[in-house]
Order: sequence, then structure tokens, then C-alpha cells
Amino acid sequence: MNAQEVINQIKVLPPEEQARVFDFVQETCSLPETAERQFKAAAKWAFEEHSELMKRLSQ
Repeated sequence: MNAQEVINQIKVLPPEEQARVFDFVQETCSLPETAERQFKAAAKWAFEEHSELMKRLSQ
């Protein structure tokens, strides 16, 4: 089953079951591994976007 098929299956679930799926996804996406990836991506963006500021702060 591919992602689109899963999405289509979720769409036809009753609201209570959709809520259970939503809760599962929320819990899964808040795992430390995911948070670490999100932090790294945000840090990379900050250093790239504000490289001059980072240089000045490091002096």
C-alpha cells in the first residue's frame, strides 16, 4: 500500500477513528529522533541565513 492509498483510507474513516490516526501521527512525529532532525535543520538554516552575525558572535 502506498501513501496515497493510506491517505484515501484515512479519509473514509469515521471522525473518531481519524482522531486516533491523528494522535498516532502526532506521537510518532514528536519522537526524539524527529526532534533532533528538526533541530539540525533549523540550526543549519539559522547559520546559513545569519552567517555574518554568527561570525561576529564567535569573536
